Amino acid sequence: MKKFIGKLVEFDRGDLNDNGFTWGYVLDYSDDWTLIQFAERDIFINGYLVIRNDTIERYRLFDDRKSMVHRALRKLKQFPASPGKMDLTDINTIVQSANAIFPLVVIHRELKWKDKCHIGGVNSVTAKTITISSIGPGAGYSGPYRIHSADITLAGFDGQYERALWAVASQKTKKCITSR
Repeated sequence: MKKFIGKLVEFDRGDLNDNGFTWGYVLDYSDDWTLIQFAERDIFINGYLVIRNDTIERYRLFDDRKSMVHRALRKLKQFPASPGKMDLTDINTIVQSANAIFPLVVIHRELKWKDKCHIGGVNSVTAKTITISSIGPGAGYSGPYRIHSADITLAGFDGQYERALWAVASQKTKKCITSR
């Protein structure tokens, strides 16, 4: 994976992507996780994803610099950028690292609930669980939610949706989410 750092890669995650692909610039990796800057199919960079490696069926370098995707991202001045110091040791350190930089993290348990995610600030972490202070789709505080760490297949942060939630959340909601 080292040779892919800074490169746009297409990840095939089979049924987890509805037999489509996830595109992203590889920023870092560990034995179990890969950090990418997510590139939407609509051709814009949209936050960061950390993908559990055992959910990746195949990947390929998307290196044709003349392709429409590469040309469009360059013209739109959309370039990969590091989110800051991320610890990819395990999912617990990943979400803690992300939440130290960004107010909200998105947690997916795709093998159990493919189309469901949980968004919030990290409240607490144990060896086996992560508890987040959840924010709902209306940007209101939804209370704590505990997640079994081993079930997590994908985590995201700093995407447009999370930014929008945070932008419209009340000060009371923000305080509930950031109080640890």
